[in-house]
Amino acid sequence: MSNIDDPRVEAYLRAKYADVFSEEAIRGHLKDYVGRGYASQMIQWVLQEYPGADKILDVGSGFGSFVLLCRENGIEAVGMELSDFEVYFARDRLRQQRPQDDPEQVYIHGDALHMPFPDQSFDVVTLFNVLEHVDDTKNLISEVNRVLRPRGHLFSVSPNYSAFRREAHYHIPWIPWLPRSFAKYYIRLFGKNPQFFEESIFYTTHLGILRTLGKAGFLIYPVAYDGYKPKLANPDTIKNGTIRMIVALCKRYHMLWLISLAIQTTILKKKLIFFNPFKDSTVVHAVKNKGE
Repeated sequence: MSNIDDPRVEAYLRAKYADVFSEEAIRGHLKDYVGRGYASQMIQWVLQEYPGADKILDVGSGFGSFVLLCRENGIEAVGMELSDFEVYFARDRLRQQRPQDDPEQVYIHGDALHMPFPDQSFDVVTLFNVLEHVDDTKNLISEVNRVLRPRGHLFSVSPNYSAFRREAHYHIPWIPWLPRSFAKYYIRLFGKNPQFFEESIFYTTHLGILRTLGKAGFLIYPVAYDGYKPKLANPDTIKNGTIRMIVALCKRYHMLWLISLAIQTTILKKKLIFFNPFKDSTVVHAVKNKGE
């Protein structure tokens, strides 16, 4: 048996998240992360933003659902995971569902700070709920940068510990910038065990991650978007007929500045929302801009 009803998986989760996850959280984790709920959302996001995704590295691949779904959609995906059991489960499931694939080559057991891949091996790297579990974000992003091809894409999701939100694992109200020395006592107030926090959770903040990516040479969307400018200059390149006609008329009567102003106002609004330091989560699509 190798599915979300496997009693070994539930036993593993209950041991790993003892006095951390509620019963509801255990069931949700089985459905969303062992099953395909979360993976389905993430592959839709990746392919919507980058339809040309061909070779993907999923760092922190867990039980392997995202990699498996990618491969079923014709994408050459590889997972890397530190947990022995999760790698074992992912490989076992792959053997059953895709016997044509080599599990040891698809799911790599190892530390993401020391990836066993040559430079420029992938055109996409994903970090789904990984950064908050790594105590050296800067070096992890450096490794991601190394294995990405020029103009390669990074997709990352992580909780923002500068936000007023429920903590992503303990599901208790969290105090932004709570000193770690006090956090274990705070967690105990809710009847939870702080050991998982002390060993496996490292604060990530929205602006901190954006700063790290920027220093590593990544262009972060929507900030880098200026693709509308060539289209305004040459309306014939616009696919939508109605929009093409409106832009052509504005260009003829020297009123393109109105469209440009409207677009820039929309982009500014998106930037303000994107850079809000109190967002619940950091959801980032970035593109490698160095090493071209």
